[in-house]
Amino acid sequence: MARVPEPDLAHAVERCQHGDKHAFRLIADNHGERLYGIAFLVTDDRRQSEDAVQEALLQGWRNIRRLRSGDKLGPWLNRILLNQIKKQGRRARHPEAPIDEALQLRDSGRSPEQRAIDSETSEHLWARLQELSQRQRIALVLRYYLGYSTPEIAQSTGWAQGTVRSHLSRGLAALRGTVDPSFAGDAAGTTSEKGVEA
Repeated sequence: MARVPEPDLAHAVERCQHGDKHAFRLIADNHGERLYGIAFLVTDDRRQSEDAVQEALLQGWRNIRRLRSGDKLGPWLNRILLNQIKKQGRRARHPEAPIDEALQLRDSGRSPEQRAIDSETSEHLWARLQELSQRQRIALVLRYYLGYSTPEIAQSTGWAQGTVRSHLSRGLAALRGTVDPSFAGDAAGTTSEKGVEA
C-alpha cells in the first residue's frame, strides 16, 4: 500500500480528534504493516503481533486527542504498541515464520541481490536476535528496521537517550560477528542520525 503524505495524515489526525472514525482508518491502513513488522521482530509470534497491533490501534483511537500538534504520529503509535507488548509479555512459543516475513514489509523495493543476501543471513540473525533482552531487541528494531535516530527511539519508548545508546551498544555487541559490520556502525551514535520503560 502506498504511503499517505504527512500533510494528509496530519489532517486525518485532526479529523480523528473530532470523532471521525473513517479518518482513523486511513491512519491504521498507513501504519498497520509497519507496526506489525515491529511487533513480529520483537515477539517472534504472529498471533501475539496481530493482537498487539489491533490493541495498539484501538488504544490509539481512544487516546488520539492526547496527541499534541508537535508530536510525531509514528513514534506515538510505536510507544502504544511497545507498551502493549510489554503488558502481554512474551508467550511461550515456537517461531511461526522466518524473519523474512518482517523484512519484506520493511522494503519491498530492495534489489534481488540484496534480498538474497538478507535471506542467507536472516535465519542466523533471527536466532541471535531472540537471545537478546526485549529492550535490546526493541532498540535494534527501531534503529535498523525503521532507521530511527536516538531521539526518535527515545520518543517511541520513553527511555532516556543514554538508555537508548546503552541498549543499542549492548545489543550490537551481542550480535557482533553475526551481521555485516556496516550494520553495527553507529552503536554509539557515530554515524549521521536520521532523525517503554527502561
